Amino acid sequence: MNSILYALRTNPAVRELLGDEIYFASKLPWIHGELNPLQGNIDIHFWVKGTKGMALTKFVSVRKRRDGYFETLEWSLKTQDGREIQLLDEGVADPFTKK
Repeated sequence: MNSILYALRTNPAVRELLGDEIYFASKLPWIHGELNPLQGNIDIHFWVKGTKGMALTKFVSVRKRRDGYFETLEWSLKTQDGREIQLLDEGVADPFTKK
C-alpha cells in the first residue's frame, strides 16, 4: 500500500489531476478486493484524494510462479467526474518491478 501511494504521489499525471498531499480519501481507508501476495494475487481498489480532488485507484498484479516477480496488469485512476488515467500507459515504467 505504501508503494502504491508513493508511486501516485510521484507521478506527474496524477499530481496534475489530484494535486498535492495525495493520501487515502478517508481517515479509515476501505480497501476493496483481494490482497494475497502469498498466493500471488493482488486485485484491489480504493479512494485517494489530493488538494484538487478524489479518484478511485485500481491496482492488479499477479505472480505467475512461486519464485517469480509480480507483474502489474492494471493500474488506473478514475475521478468522480469519469476521467480515467491508465498509469501503466503514461510512459512510466512499472514502479513495482525489480530493476
